[in-house]
Amino acid sequence: MCQGLRFEVRFIGERELESFCDVSQIRAIKQKNVVEQQFWQPQAYLPIYTKTGPQLKLWGNKSKYLELPQTSWAKLESIKAGNWEIFNPKPVLIMASACLDSKVWLELADGLTGLMVRADGQDMVYVVTRPADEAYTKVTGQARQPLGNFIYPK
Repeated sequence: MCQGLRFEVRFIGERELESFCDVSQIRAIKQKNVVEQQFWQPQAYLPIYTKTGPQLKLWGNKSKYLELPQTSWAKLESIKAGNWEIFNPKPVLIMASACLDSKVWLELADGLTGLMVRADGQDMVYVVTRPADEAYTKVTGQARQPLGNFIYPK
């Protein structure tokens, strides 16, 4: 169910990286030009595309003290049913190049769909999921998958 995301940093500004990383982390990221984030990491973040350019946002909610679902994903069915409306959600494009699920990295053709909400003065983004197609289940064994175009291994 997308426990990790990989994305390139070439479009991410220094200021955005400074919001989540210290100087040594930024140096290491720039050397690799790629970031891998797992939801269970403290302060996990992901890149979204906005009108003003790429921004990094917190990934989901791990706090039991916020009035938000304590998870990294939002079911498409629940969004369509209006269950997220109380959080004033906004759809966003998550600029990920790969998704980690069941210890398998799956390449993405053009990112993932996310849902951004605001709580406690911070924007948080949830990965939108749907029932898994046969190919996704075959590779990961999962019943749900993120909303995006996957490039499956042959």
